[in-house]
Amino acid sequence: PFEANFFCDSNGNSTIQMFPFLSSMDDRKNICIEAGNEHPYHTLLKSTIDAIFQTATPIVEFNVFGHLIDRELKLGGLINQQGWREFSPKNNQKPCFPVSFVLLYNNRDNDPIVLLQKRTPKNSGGDFGQYSLISGKVNDEDFPFQQTKAYKNRAYETLQEDPNEKINRNMRLSRLFAKNIGLVLGDTMPLDNLRSAWKNTALRELNEKLGLSIIDESTLKSFPEDVEFETMKKESQPYFIVEKENFLLCIKLFWLEITDDDMKRIDQVRPNAELDEFDLDGLTDSKEKKLLSNFLDEQYDQYIQPFLQNQLGIK
Repeated sequence: PFEANFFCDSNGNSTIQMFPFLSSMDDRKNICIEAGNEHPYHTLLKSTIDAIFQTATPIVEFNVFGHLIDRELKLGGLINQQGWREFSPKNNQKPCFPVSFVLLYNNRDNDPIVLLQKRTPKNSGGDFGQYSLISGKVNDEDFPFQQTKAYKNRAYETLQEDPNEKINRNMRLSRLFAKNIGLVLGDTMPLDNLRSAWKNTALRELNEKLGLSIIDESTLKSFPEDVEFETMKKESQPYFIVEKENFLLCIKLFWLEITDDDMKRIDQVRPNAELDEFDLDGLTDSKEKKLLSNFLDEQYDQYIQPFLQNQLGIK
């Protein structure tokens, strides 16, 4: 088994990275093979990856969306990941996408620091140059299913149907998804189900973007449930609502302490992760320079800074 990343610039130049998973080696010492356009392995690697794409069964993943009514998220259905920004339901209600954000920190020598990701074309899809949390939208498979294998098989069969029937196909997938999580479209999504999905999303993103496999899930803390600062815990909602031009985001915030060994592993298996260290002065300076992501910038004074100081002891 291996992981492959394919990067291409506006001039058509490409770089391929491959990370073989070798059972005989410590994970922190995995080999990275990188080949640019001029490298003799480039053509071989590209043709190999293309052949796999042509013959392998694709992973069926769709973003879950709903409609926010009186702070309750009503299940709307599924939308292909590639089209979520332009998606607009027929009733003109803004779709609301549940999203997980993970704040990372390191408690080196009892002097904790925040770790933010600098967004680049090699690790994100936009807002390049800004610093952000690790984030990802909730997918269908992040929810607890009644019949996981049956759902995957039926979803894949539905994807093979007439591509000209895209709208009807998405509706059938949405109804299939709702049935497999014990709901019908339009039902309120139970908060316990959402919490489970948010957490699974966070774990998936930590693995995909940083190469971290969290064995003890209790180390992934959620805001505000695990907050020890009582005033903030009582005054906070279970999730943040962020409004964009064409859609809403329903954001669950998590935090995770990562060790020096974790950071070494990230450098090895995700060399483009671009995690930078910050104390409070550094964060405040980045906010003034408008280098923080929209979420961090908007929530910094009311939630993020007090949380970092009172819960994590960041100075």
